[in-house]
Amino acid sequence: MPKHNVTAPFNWNAGGKVVAYPKGEQNLPPDVAAHAIKNGFVAKPTDATAKQPAAPEKAEPATKA
Repeated sequence: MPKHNVTAPFNWNAGGKVVAYPKGEQNLPPDVAAHAIKNGFVAKPTDATAKQPAAPEKAEPATKA
């Protein structure tokens, strides 16, 4: 399980059992991590390996012939 930086504590309910996840860096199961990311409980990745949207390329100015 990869480590995630939980920025806001949250609860996860699975099969009638509630698990409280506190703030801080910790391992999260994939389904819990997906929930935390979707709901903003985990900081967005900032490292270079994270996929960032590519900036649109600027069009070359047309030259007169």
